[in-house]
Amino acid sequence: MKSIFRSQLAIFILGFMAMATALSSVAAPITRNFDELGAPVDCCFGSGAYNVVSYPDLTVSSGASAVVMNSSGWSNMQTSGLNLYGTLDGYIDLTFSSLVNSLNFDIINGTSPFTFTASFFDIFDNLIEVDLMGLNSFGTAGSVGHIAGSVGNIAKVRISGNEDFAIDTISFEIARSEVPEPASLALFALGLLSCVGMLMLQARRRQQRY
Repeated sequence: MKSIFRSQLAIFILGFMAMATALSSVAAPITRNFDELGAPVDCCFGSGAYNVVSYPDLTVSSGASAVVMNSSGWSNMQTSGLNLYGTLDGYIDLTFSSLVNSLNFDIINGTSPFTFTASFFDIFDNLIEVDLMGLNSFGTAGSVGHIAGSVGNIAKVRISGNEDFAIDTISFEIARSEVPEPASLALFALGLLSCVGMLMLQARRRQQRY
């Protein structure tokens, strides 16, 4: 009897540990900066490549002018590596394959002073945050800005600006689910029911003795 009870208790403990691990797991930050994209990336609009950039977790898109370019056409204003993603269409969209938290990215102004807008949307396309960033003229101090979203569970971001700007160094975390995996729940429930059953059986036997 004791050996059976110990087995059930072990199942309960394993299930509890699996569920606790699922709940406490922290997503590692992911950074996308276009630097792994090689030739035919070139310096400038009209000679770059990759109008739409698709990662497993993120799609970066804009209008027909948008391309990945290297640093030579941007006076080394990129914020990591050699490449950045620029557009002449006035907007850039970030669309995530899963909901994300802790979203950060850099905006590089390519022309005269302008105030940029970053609009954050949830999975239902509801606007959940708007950030404004005023940037100085291209190539001057203050022409590069950093946006850090304060909300979580982000599905999409639209960055609206002037007719000439770029983004770089997009960092985020995949939003983890607060619901444990079914296997963890099942193991935990099995162990709990087994322990309860064994305790009830022992209580009954004590009553029968007396």
